[in-house]
Amino acid sequence: MDQATLVGFAFGYLATLIVVFILCLPFTTGLVLLMLLAGAVRLILFLATALTVGLIGLFKSARSSLRRSTHGARHGSDLITH
Repeated sequence: MDQATLVGFAFGYLATLIVVFILCLPFTTGLVLLMLLAGAVRLILFLATALTVGLIGLFKSARSSLRRSTHGARHGSDLITH
C-alpha cells in the first residue's frame, strides 16, 4: 500500500465517524435533556421531602412544648412544696 491509499482510508474513516456522530446527535441530545430533567425532578423531590420533614419536626416540637406548658398549669407540677 502506498501513502495515498492510507491517507484516503484515514479520511474515509474520519468522515464515517463524523457522519455517524451527526446522525446520532438528536438521540444523544434527547437523552441528555431527559437526564437533566430527571435530575431536576429528583432535586425538587429532595427539597420537598426535606421541607416536609422539617415542618413535621417543627410542629411536633411546638406541640410538645404546648403540651408541657398547659400540662404544668393545670396540674400544678411546677409548684414546690415546703
